[in-house]
Amino acid sequence: MRSDNLIKWSYLFLLIASVLGVVLRGSFVVDTGVNYQFLLHAHSHVMLLGWLFNGFLWLITNLYQELQSNKYWKWGVLVLQISILGMLVAFPIQGYALYSIFFSTLHIVVSVFLMVVFFRTTRLKKGSSHLLLQWGWVFMLVSGAGPLALGPIIAMDMAKSDLYYCAIYFYLHFLYNGCFTFFALGVGVHSTIGTTEGNQLKKSIALLVVATILGAALSFLWAYGSVLMYAAGGVAVVLQVVAYYLIFKKFKVQLLSNIKHLKDNLLLVTILVAIVLKIAVQSIGALPWVVKMQVEAHPITIAYLHLVFLGVFTLYLVYESQRMLKVNFSRWSKLSFIFLLVATELLLVVPFILAYYFQIAFSYYGLLFYASIGFPIVFVWWFYKVVLKS
Repeated sequence: MRSDNLIKWSYLFLLIASVLGVVLRGSFVVDTGVNYQFLLHAHSHVMLLGWLFNGFLWLITNLYQELQSNKYWKWGVLVLQISILGMLVAFPIQGYALYSIFFSTLHIVVSVFLMVVFFRTTRLKKGSSHLLLQWGWVFMLVSGAGPLALGPIIAMDMAKSDLYYCAIYFYLHFLYNGCFTFFALGVGVHSTIGTTEGNQLKKSIALLVVATILGAALSFLWAYGSVLMYAAGGVAVVLQVVAYYLIFKKFKVQLLSNIKHLKDNLLLVTILVAIVLKIAVQSIGALPWVVKMQVEAHPITIAYLHLVFLGVFTLYLVYESQRMLKVNFSRWSKLSFIFLLVATELLLVVPFILAYYFQIAFSYYGLLFYASIGFPIVFVWWFYKVVLKS
């Protein structure tokens, strides 16, 4: 599959995932007639794999000329799209069952194949940006253990158990704190200072790698809150903050210059704010009283995941899409997206806090549903602009 087709598929899957998200939120308002859990699986897989993973594959493909002409890479990317389409059909019908497990396993296997192609094809490359991308692939491989474990867990009649949810959180942690984060940093370093920077970020990368591995403990504290788990999570938080500080210190001049001189710096500023919020939430997530609250704080968990996937990674892919495709998605669409993101985040967080701490309860599902309808409208425009340009 050619690079320009991959980015079209990516934005199409973003649009589809948003429509599924609207249906999911609508099921709290009216009887949609769908199986909520089945559709949730479809929504999350299409969003994470069809949009985010595809988007980062597109960025990586554009960074390496040798990948653009590699037939194994092209065929592998094509099979990934088939597997995502298979999951899109299978999950809403049967949830985690034969066909959905087949297509999700196929995606994992082909992703590992692409990792091998990447390492072999770019084996002579050096530098911090390349090292970050290599670690991104490694964490992608590690994250795959989570979905692969779900089959046996369900077969043992342990669906909805602590182990079941820990497998999901394991997958999510190493996918977004590992794979996506290192991919984004790798592309960002490459686009900022190119490939001639040597290994100036070697210490920061090492700290971030250790923080990511230890940080998995933060996903398990709610179920297995031992002293060792709390210690690992606390160390991970400290190492992560230090690593990001060193990276920011290294690129502070270029970053502030971009913010100052970009004609439209709205996305970059929003991404930085979202990253700071992400780190802050992760940091307080290691506190015992917060862990205790997390057991009941499903809306907070959803708000945090949407902050990461929409506020950080989606906006970053949009930012890079505009830069690489030389297209402007228009300020109204970006402002609309940011407004919708902030509004839906507040609608998830504020009612829970009022109910949990002040025993003030009110129904917010209708407002959340109507606010969510705006996302597909914005994404239709972005998809149109990408198709038009590429």
